Amino acid sequence: GNYRLGRRLGEGGMGEVYQAVHVGLGTPAAVKLVHRERVGSADAARRFLREVRAAGRVDHPHVVRALDAGEDA
Repeated sequence: GNYRLGRRLGEGGMGEVYQAVHVGLGTPAAVKLVHRERVGSADAARRFLREVRAAGRVDHPHVVRALDAGEDA
């Protein structure tokens, strides 16, 4: 995909978060990967999209902003 993953930063109920770099831009990022057992779950997809939309509305220097969401096999 568009991101090169680095070290794992943490894990929660929905998935794991990794330190990453956007390949094309070279900018740092954090990438959240949904747990395999949740992939395909309509409920998990709705929760994830709701989380991304909420994070996308936050603008604070100490909070990571959501800039992208999608699927990558």
